[in-house]
Amino acid sequence: MNYIIVSDLHLSTEELLDDFYSDEDFAQMLNLMSRGEPTTLIFNGDTIDFLQSYPSETSLQGNPRLYNDSDSSAKILDRVYKRHQTFFGTLSNFLKNPRNQIVVLKGNHDAEFAFDTVQKKFRELIGEEHKDQILFPEYGYYIEEKGVYVEHGNQFDKLNSFSNFQSPFHDIKKKHIELPFGSILVKILWNKLEKSFPFIDKIRPMTASISLAIAQRPLFWVFRFDYFLDMFFHMAKRDFNPSNLIRKSIDEKRLSKPELISASLTNLLNFGGLTLLTIIFMVSFFFIKGLFFLDVSKKSNLDQAIDFTLSSLTEFSIFLIISTGFYIVGKFISNVFGKKPTIAYPINIFFRILIGISFGILIYGVMKFFWIPIVILLIVALIIDVHRSITKEISSQPEEIDRPFPEEIEVAKRLLKIPELRYVIFGHTHFPRFLMVDELKYLINSGTWIYNLDLYSLQNRNLMQTFVFIDDQNISLNVFYGLKGYKTLKSVSIKQ
Repeated sequence: MNYIIVSDLHLSTEELLDDFYSDEDFAQMLNLMSRGEPTTLIFNGDTIDFLQSYPSETSLQGNPRLYNDSDSSAKILDRVYKRHQTFFGTLSNFLKNPRNQIVVLKGNHDAEFAFDTVQKKFRELIGEEHKDQILFPEYGYYIEEKGVYVEHGNQFDKLNSFSNFQSPFHDIKKKHIELPFGSILVKILWNKLEKSFPFIDKIRPMTASISLAIAQRPLFWVFRFDYFLDMFFHMAKRDFNPSNLIRKSIDEKRLSKPELISASLTNLLNFGGLTLLTIIFMVSFFFIKGLFFLDVSKKSNLDQAIDFTLSSLTEFSIFLIISTGFYIVGKFISNVFGKKPTIAYPINIFFRILIGISFGILIYGVMKFFWIPIVILLIVALIIDVHRSITKEISSQPEEIDRPFPEEIEVAKRLLKIPELRYVIFGHTHFPRFLMVDELKYLINSGTWIYNLDLYSLQNRNLMQTFVFIDDQNISLNVFYGLKGYKTLKSVSIKQ
């Protein structure tokens, strides 16, 4: 049995958000690499981009919704099929060989494959006659005879990890998928930003793409401040959902002791999540400032700190309430009157003015109370930038695949301590990798089929459409060039 492993195709329903334009190339690659021997095609996560897809053409308009339920997810898959019929036809033709099979692993963008309805819909779209040839493992996939373990890798990214990836549901009834911070960021904020900045999710690192967008259109961030408020309210709604009090178990076997402690604390704080952490930061900051940096009262230091904390929280809350009030009034006016064609334009202008006022009030409040940590952060950022400007040079190796990512390396080393394992294959980062992390033990990243640009390096600028191929002799990382065929970037003997 041969194996083809691909990851991060990101098929979407929306022309604006879809990053996969390789339907024909994928078909050519699969036909070329699956000739002769029976072949298993492994989709190593983020095959369907549910986070950047919508169940209907009008879903992207109006107030943002999460669409993380099973019915919406099945409708999204239907619309992805209509946009990518060539892709699904390729999979159907591949399975006409009864010895071939497809393995679909979940990623953070397609955790919806945990829904039985979505698995059933996927099988229907490829062909009911092939349903037994399509597998949906709960977590990763182990190729025992090759000593290979395949997993998407989002669980080792704090912003995109789930409480329990084997059962990534938000509620006990399993009607909604859990949404980590990164998922809400994409659904509520990123998808809207791509309307104005199509490049924003194609540039790495993310801070660089945001910096470019701010420099390009600074006032955009003032008058579209409601995008961020929408995200905040969705985060707060998620964080304080009572169902979050019932947490799923931590997978202790996959975590070191420090990580277990961190994960346990995360579960304890999960009821409030990021919102609660923000409140804890504000209370701690005001309390420390009142305890050590003020001396204007005859009261004890402790009483003074408590009084200062309460008064500061009250005053800052007034700024928040006023800012939110402008936002709510603007939203109400926009929703009620903004859909009428005759007055839509002036209503939208009025709405954006209210959002600008909301932004100004909140920024004034933040600067008034938190200027010290903001100044410290700016100084740190300046120091880092000076260091980069003086010492860092852009790599001149366009196809270097040996640069390690620390998080991947650490996780791979732990997994490869299992004697039977010799190869760990991740996706998620979009950067193909093939490096030895221990004696005859390898970490491989299957890369992506969509475009990425790393502003701090020339490497990987053309390395899209990558795949891992495993036969009886070798395991290799390859890049597909369409009619030109493919190039092997690195290969080692599977029988070492």
